[in-house]
Amino acid sequence: MTLPAPFDMARRFRDLVLTAEPPPLSELSKGLDALVLAVQEADDLVPTTEGADPPPHDYAALYAAIRARFPDLGFYSVSDPLVLPAEPMTGDAIDDLADIVIDLADALWRYDHNGLADALWDLTFSYRTHWGAHARDLAAYLHARQYG
Repeated sequence: MTLPAPFDMARRFRDLVLTAEPPPLSELSKGLDALVLAVQEADDLVPTTEGADPPPHDYAALYAAIRARFPDLGFYSVSDPLVLPAEPMTGDAIDDLADIVIDLADALWRYDHNGLADALWDLTFSYRTHWGAHARDLAAYLHARQYG
């Protein structure tokens, strides 16, 4: 069965972060960009009223696994783009990846168990309210690590 594009990209990015050989930063960047584009191009649907919630995640174990796979990634400087002058804050690339993977896993679980409407709504809503900010900050950090 062929997955709709946003879920195919979600599965690919999750696998890129969690399985096989850790990719070079350039591949991680490309995968992140492709994921964001696929989600932004997705149709936004109203959630279904039926269906279960995904099981909880072990954040600490996921964080440790990602840290082991990407030992060169770490903390970086960010600021609130809506506040001038902005106070510097600290981002964490491993936390970004863990949060993105968890939100993608939830959407993929909903796709498998609750259907397309619930999963697509969850994926786009979580992008807009949570993991999208992580993706944008992480993309800037990866870009700086590659070219800065």
